[in-house]
Amino acid sequence: MNRTVVLAALGGALLQAGSLPAQRSDNTGFMAGLHAVPMGLGGVGTEAFEEEGMGLGLTLGYGFNERITLYATIDAGYIDYDPENPAAEGEDYESMTVDFGARMNFSHEGRRMRPYINAAITGITTSDDSELGTAFTSGSGVTVGGGFQWFFSRRWALDTAVQATAGAFTETSVDDDTEVFAEGQAFTHVRVHFGVIWHP
Repeated sequence: MNRTVVLAALGGALLQAGSLPAQRSDNTGFMAGLHAVPMGLGGVGTEAFEEEGMGLGLTLGYGFNERITLYATIDAGYIDYDPENPAAEGEDYESMTVDFGARMNFSHEGRRMRPYINAAITGITTSDDSELGTAFTSGSGVTVGGGFQWFFSRRWALDTAVQATAGAFTETSVDDDTEVFAEGQAFTHVRVHFGVIWHP
């Protein structure tokens, strides 16, 4: 009798384990990602210019569970001036964007496709060489975005996302001379991420 009960319990456990989906993705723990970044930066107002460029980025994060991930992203690259922009000193200028945010992951570890949405506090700095020296303009804003990971193995995923930032530049400096904008200069900043993420 006891042997029959034990065998039945083992058989049920095996059937239950066999019915569970295999783990195909893992959003828990540390993550690191590299990505290419097509980007755009534009002003807000009657004299706004929509300018586009390209760069590279790095993302580091930590997933507390399959749903919630905290992350930091650095995107840096070059943006081409609009030919009609009177502020242009050359053909392009450098841009660096830093995000500190949280990501909400959807679906579950039995799926290869894992969509997500995110929100972040963002800082941005542009630099351009002028006759007076290198001019640094900085500001901050709020970023919202979303995308998906496609896990080609449990630890590695292709990553595609769109990030949209709204904010304002607050100051510019050349050497030791700093000018603070009284009302700020509003901007919009759009980035597209194409890359790979490792979940060790």
